[in-house]
Parts: sequence; structure tokens; C-alpha cells
Amino acid sequence: MLQAAAEAGSVAAYCDGAALGAMPGEAEATDAVQVMTLHRAKGLEFDHVLLAGLEEGVWPHWQAEQQGAIAEERRLFYVGVTRARHTLQLGWVRQRRDWAGKPSRFLAEIPKALLQGAAAPRPSRAGTAPARPVTPPSQAETDRLVAEFAARQAARAARAAR
Repeated sequence: MLQAAAEAGSVAAYCDGAALGAMPGEAEATDAVQVMTLHRAKGLEFDHVLLAGLEEGVWPHWQAEQQGAIAEERRLFYVGVTRARHTLQLGWVRQRRDWAGKPSRFLAEIPKALLQGAAAPRPSRAGTAPARPVTPPSQAETDRLVAEFAARQAARAARAAR
């Protein structure tokens, strides 16, 4: 990343470019997590989408409320929610460093019938059990996933060698 920042001219220029899309000459990986702004996501779809930071004061942003721009924040939330083909995960925190988090008002606007498998409130950190048990993959499933990944990497290397 430091080399890419140097090529962009500064870390700030690199971050600005990264926020708006791939940097010039930079290929996008097909089997990687893509992090982008909602503005960049318009018109795109993804198999899986994670929207984080869904707390009051973060989303909608506290300045948007002061400036009367809640409708634009709601529209961007809708853009994010509608990018998912298969799964959508919505996340918020109960405690930020300096203040207690409260779920975004936009979450309450989602019809309950559309929420499938929503996690129950988790116990405090002192609690021992997660809201939903997580079953690790079997050894056969792990082996299959590793083999698929290795095949993709080999195919990518073969294409790059041509």
C-alpha cells in the first residue's frame, strides 16, 4: 500500500482514489472482498453485501440530520440494501469509543416480514454464548474449498503468464 500511495502522490490521494474505485493500472480481484462507497455501488449487484455502521449518528450521519439531508441518507441506505443478490447483513455496534450506539432509524423502516434469521440481541461481553451457534465446516468441505481456491489461483497465474 505504501508503494501505491507513493505512486498516487500521497496517502490522501491514494485514499481518495481508492474510495472512488480501482486505482489506475490496478486490476480488481474476482475472489476478494470489495470495499466501496455506496455512491460507487449504484447500478452494481453482488452475491453478498455487508452494510456496517448502522447506528444513529453514523447512518444517518449526524451532519445530514443538521443539514436536513435525511432523505439522501435514506436513499443511499436503499441503494446499499438493494445491491445484494443472495444475502444482506446489516451491522451496528452497541458501544463506540465515546458513546453508546443505537440502531439506525432506517433499520426500523424495514418490514419485519423481510427480515429472515435476524440475530437475537446478544448477551453482554461477559456472556458466554453467541446469539447463533456457528458450525465449522467439515474436513471434506474445507478440502473442497481449498482445492477450488488453489485452482482459481493456478488459473490466474496461467493467464498472467500468457
